[in-house]
Amino acid sequence: MLYFFTDFYEEEIFFSAINRYGMYSGNLGERKISNDLFGVERINTRKLFPSYLNRFSKNFEKENRYDPQYILNNHTLLPLYLPFLNDKRIKLVIEDMKGDNPNAINLRIGEFSGGICKSMGMRVCTKCIEEDINKYGEGYLYREHQVPGNMVCYIHSTILKRVKTHKYSRNKKYDISKIEDENIVVDKQNFEKFKNLSEDIHNIFKANKNDLKFNDILQKYKVRLIEKGFASVTGVTNWNKVNKEFVRFFSNEYLELLDSNINLDEKFIWTKKLFERNLLIHPIRHILFIQFLFGSVNELIKYKKKKYEPFGIGPWPCLNKVAKHYKQDVIKEVVISNRSTGDKPLGIFACSCGYTYTRSGPDKKSADKYVKKTVKEYGPIWDLALKDYILKGECCISHLEQLMDCDGKTIGKYAKKLGVFQLLNSRMKTDEVIEKRRRYATELEEEYKKDILTFLSKNPDSIRSEIAEKLQKQYAWLYRYRREWLNSILPKPIDNNAHTRDIKRAVDWRNRDKQFSKMVTEVINEMKKDNKRITISGISAVMKFPIRKYLHKLPNTIKVLQHNNIKI
Repeated sequence: MLYFFTDFYEEEIFFSAINRYGMYSGNLGERKISNDLFGVERINTRKLFPSYLNRFSKNFEKENRYDPQYILNNHTLLPLYLPFLNDKRIKLVIEDMKGDNPNAINLRIGEFSGGICKSMGMRVCTKCIEEDINKYGEGYLYREHQVPGNMVCYIHSTILKRVKTHKYSRNKKYDISKIEDENIVVDKQNFEKFKNLSEDIHNIFKANKNDLKFNDILQKYKVRLIEKGFASVTGVTNWNKVNKEFVRFFSNEYLELLDSNINLDEKFIWTKKLFERNLLIHPIRHILFIQFLFGSVNELIKYKKKKYEPFGIGPWPCLNKVAKHYKQDVIKEVVISNRSTGDKPLGIFACSCGYTYTRSGPDKKSADKYVKKTVKEYGPIWDLALKDYILKGECCISHLEQLMDCDGKTIGKYAKKLGVFQLLNSRMKTDEVIEKRRRYATELEEEYKKDILTFLSKNPDSIRSEIAEKLQKQYAWLYRYRREWLNSILPKPIDNNAHTRDIKRAVDWRNRDKQFSKMVTEVINEMKKDNKRITISGISAVMKFPIRKYLHKLPNTIKVLQHNNIKI
C-alpha cells in the first residue's frame, strides 16, 4: 500500500501528477517511481493514454478519487476519443488502460496509423500557471492543453507554449517553468481557427456522453451532407465537391499544421474514411469535419436529425381545394424523388382522394407545406366537382380557375375528358388527358406488397435474387419507394465475401510479424547503403506488401520502424 500520493488538480493530466509525486518524494529514477505506483518497472509515465490503472488504484484502497474509471474520465484524453470509437473498441481500450496491456492502446485508438501532431510536445498556458501558483502554490499540466493539435488555451485564448525537455531522453523530469518562447505554428491568420478548435475540444470533454455517440454522429454527417447539397437524397456523396469546399473552408496551410491536408489528386482522402466504422480517425479530424458541416460541436449536439426529412415530419395536408379535408393533415407519407438533389429535394404527396401534388424543399417555414409546385393527378373527387360546376352553368372559366385551383387550359383539358367541354362555350385548344396508372397509388403499393408476401409464403427458402427475378416489377417499385418495408420482410442478403474474410482470418499474424520485422530491417539496411530516402511507402514497394494497411497487426514491425525514426 502507498502511504503518500499528491492529489489531482482539476483537469490535470495523469502524468503531471506522477511527475509531481516524483518531485515530492525525492525519487530520482523513473524505475523507482513506476515500481512505487504500479509495481512494474520501465513504464513510460509520460504517455497520454496510461495503463496499469488497476494496479495504481489498489495502492489507495477505498479512495474514490483514485478509482481507475474516475481517472480515465477526468485525467486522461480518453473522453475526447470516445465519441469516435465503436462500443467494442471502447470496451477494449478501457480494459487495456486499466489493465497491463500498454502496447495495444495506441493501436486501438489509431495513434500509429492515424496519429497527428505527434511532435508538439508538452504545452502550457502561462496565464494558467500564474493563476495556479497563486491558488495552489504550484502549476500543473492541463489535459486539454496536451491534445495533439490544440495550440490555444480555451480559458484565456492565449497561445500555448511548449515545455523544454531533454532532446534525447524520455525519462528526464520536466519543469513547466522552463518554456520555449518561439511559436512556429499559430499566427494572426489562423489564430481564430485554433481558438475555435480549442473550444470544440473543451466542449467534447464537457459533453454528456449520450449527446455524442459514434453511430449518431455518422448519421448526422450523412443527413447534413444531403442538406448542404454534397450528397444525393439516396446518400451518394460527391466527395470531389466535399473536399474542394473543405479546403476552401479551412485552407490547406491550416490543415497542414494539423497533419490533415488534402491533396485533391489523391484517390484516397481521409474525409471519406470518416464513415468507415472499423477505421480509426483522429478526433481532431472529426472536429474539423464537424466545423465544416455544422459550425461547432455544440451545433452538432443541438442538431437532432438522424434522417433526411426536408419536408419535416408528417402527416401533410391535402391541397385538393374542392375536397372536404382541404388543408387538413391527412397524407401520411411523402416520397422524395430520386431526381432530387440535397439542396433542392422534390417531394411527392399522394392523398387517398386521388389528388397527388409535388413540392420543392426544403421547408424553411411552416407555411411552406401549403405551397405546391405541380399537380400530378387531380383524382375522382376533383373531377366530379369540376363536372358539377360546369353542368350548373353558373361559372365562367376564370371563376372555375379559382374554384378548382388550376389554370384555364387544365379546366378545358379535363372538361373534354369528362364530356362537358362544349358547355364551356370556349374555342380554346385542349390536350387529351393521358390516363396513367399512378406509381404512388395506395392500391398499387398494397397489390405489390401482397405479391411479394404470397411468393415468400410459397417459396420460403428463396433468396433475394430469385425474388427480384420472378417479381421484377413489384421488387423494383418497392425497392424504390418502400425500401425499408421490403428489407424488413426479405431474407438476409448472402455475404459473398465471407470466404475471403475466413482466409484473411486464417493468417498467422504473429509469425508473419516476425518475418516482416526481419525483412523490414534488411530493406532499411540496403536503403541506407544505397543512400536512399527511407519511407514506409518505399519499404512497402520493395516488399510488395502494403505494410501501413496492416500495421495494427504488426507490433514488432512497428518497433523496427520507430527504432529507425521512420514516420508511420
